[in-house]
Amino acid sequence: MNDFYEARNSIYCYPGSNVLVNKFNIKNYNKLMEIETDIVIYKSFELRQEGITGGFDIEHLIGIHKYLFNELYPFAGFFRTENIAKDNFRFAEWEFIEDELRKLLEQLKEENYLERA
Repeated sequence: MNDFYEARNSIYCYPGSNVLVNKFNIKNYNKLMEIETDIVIYKSFELRQEGITGGFDIEHLIGIHKYLFNELYPFAGFFRTENIAKDNFRFAEWEFIEDELRKLLEQLKEENYLERA
């Protein structure tokens, strides 16, 4: 199953397709996934080389998401506003992501898991 988004006519996809709207205007799912993989691998390598520093709070994580995907997607660095699924995996319900992420990050902070070495 190739459906990236569970909802038909997703605001994130080209009309009538499961292909994410992207800055290259690529409308072939497999080609887009190839380019996404190449970009994210390269950007991830850059992050590891430079070191990931910052507050490791919600704004920091949003910044990382934007850094990884901004060259490709206009919605990079923003919380989504609809539920999605990729293949047989359902992602978290959009309504709860921000609040639950804040709770998780606070819990990690209290447990010193985000303490810098």
